[in-house]
Amino acid sequence: MTKRLPIVLLLMATLATGLFVATTVRPARACAESVSRIAYATRTGCDVHVWVMNADGSGATEVSVRYSDVSRPVWNADQTRLTFAAETVSGRNIFVMHPDGSNLVQLTNDDFSIFNDTPVFTPDGSTVMFTSDRGGNRQLWTIPVTGGTPTQLTAYDDGLQPEQARFSPDGTHIVFMADEGSGSNLFIADADGTGLRRLTSSGREDQYPSFSPDGTQIAFDRGVGSGSNIWVMAADGTGARQIETTHCQWNSSPAWSPDASRIAYASNDGTSFRIMSVSVTDPADVTELRSLAGSDLYLPSWGALVTATTTPSTTDAPAAVPAFTC
Repeated sequence: MTKRLPIVLLLMATLATGLFVATTVRPARACAESVSRIAYATRTGCDVHVWVMNADGSGATEVSVRYSDVSRPVWNADQTRLTFAAETVSGRNIFVMHPDGSNLVQLTNDDFSIFNDTPVFTPDGSTVMFTSDRGGNRQLWTIPVTGGTPTQLTAYDDGLQPEQARFSPDGTHIVFMADEGSGSNLFIADADGTGLRRLTSSGREDQYPSFSPDGTQIAFDRGVGSGSNIWVMAADGTGARQIETTHCQWNSSPAWSPDASRIAYASNDGTSFRIMSVSVTDPADVTELRSLAGSDLYLPSWGALVTATTTPSTTDAPAAVPAFTC
């Protein structure tokens, strides 16, 4: 089963405040450092939206129509498109759109009998990979970014159903989560699904793996006690270390900055949801990027550094420059 951000854990507000470890939260950086963008989802009541903001938290803009549920919105390499899964009146399907919300295209057209979730672009932006149970159990499938017939990529046994998959920057590997009953663990495989290797066996909930921009590290969140924290390990699964240290709250879905110096993540302290970032080398260097009164914020995706001269991945894509001003 797909792991979802535990909204019900808002009941954590009843925990004694003495359980929390003090963390220095620093103000967001100056707008001049906004050289990339972060996409994320918000929930207000039953409505879920996709938003985009500058990397320093400024210029937050709602860019999608409203759905009842949305998976993590994920960028293509040059920030000209986002892909996400959303619950529609007919079923859960895969979408792509420009980051200003225009040119929304529904790639799959399935009813509620088929589950589609957690899409991600291939590094060249031509294809979207996603989890689907259209073949029986949940496996990874691909579909052209222009639409068409999905193609099955993996065919693991029923005990290994991959979700939340991400490509390595060079496109040679995929990393994903699989729920194994006693806990969810992380796996790596070649881009065609072969060469499968286990990365974690923690017996806890290891989720939302993400390659660093140079492909040498993987960030993920790991359940710890009554919460979860952000961890980083080498791409071969060695050297796992916790880089974010708050206790008794949920910190999840890490996303690397383009220079690999910081990681953005969603944080739920039991009373509110925020988008935060933390230094990869200094757990005390924590920045609150965005909060929104009355709404949950979750599942951030940090786009790569782009310039005005970046070549769009398709001819109808808008200019690949940061769209929002301070």
